[in-house]
Amino acid sequence: MLDPPSPPIETNGDEWGEANGSLDPEEEEERLQETADPSSTEDPILPTQDPSRPPIAPQCDPINRTLTQTETHHHPIGTPKDPTTFPPPQSPTGPTENPPSHSKDRPYPCNECGKTFGRLTHLKTHQRTHTGVKPYSCMECGKSFGHLSTLTTHQRLHTGERPYRCGACGKTFTNPSDLNKHQRSHTGERPYPCMACGKRFSQQSNLTMHQRSHTEERPYPCGACGKSFKYLADLTVHERSHTGERPFPCVQCGKSFSNKSSLARHTRIHARAAARDK
Repeated sequence: MLDPPSPPIETNGDEWGEANGSLDPEEEEERLQETADPSSTEDPILPTQDPSRPPIAPQCDPINRTLTQTETHHHPIGTPKDPTTFPPPQSPTGPTENPPSHSKDRPYPCNECGKTFGRLTHLKTHQRTHTGVKPYSCMECGKSFGHLSTLTTHQRLHTGERPYRCGACGKTFTNPSDLNKHQRSHTGERPYPCMACGKRFSQQSNLTMHQRSHTEERPYPCGACGKSFKYLADLTVHERSHTGERPFPCVQCGKSFSNKSSLARHTRIHARAAARDK
């Protein structure tokens, strides 16, 4: 629980969020990735595929593999697949030759939000986002997860295992979803367009955050003063104005800042001074 509000110290608030419409797509993607809410990508079930585009096969070495998203097991099966290509599922009431006719490829709808799924196990896993049930616990730290695959990925933070390698640059990842997202930095693929302005993004989560620049949505309120922000990272920076935390020190003079962008601006002062002294 945060202490009562104190006078703001030094913060950029959500200054970049207000002005991000002026950034080019590459810059905005980088900034959106910095502001991503970890919880928004904590439980990926399968990589999202743009239905209008054919799947892109990752150009990676044999270390690559993917996770099945069932409730009972997890093992390598090769290139990630779209859930709509999986075998026909059973109906919610048991095996049947005629599953519900909501959609031929995605016959299982969530009664809570209407989202549809191609497999019953995917529907059951999704429903935990509404119930909050997290049946899989990490024996190392006790953190719980709604998906077995997410627990497996989390455990790699303890073991250091990063089994998914990019064939283009060699960078490794703990899960195939992050590898697929990273590979778009090499291919330039941006399959998620903004319907309001046409700008395209490589990740669905970045598109979602960008869309707030067109609306007044501010889903992250400060618990100390009530001010709301569009981006989780902006809330985090703002909260430091109450706590006084300045975790970004300048290596040249020792002055500390509450956010990376303020440190970067300060560092340029040293660079200009050094250039003048030459």
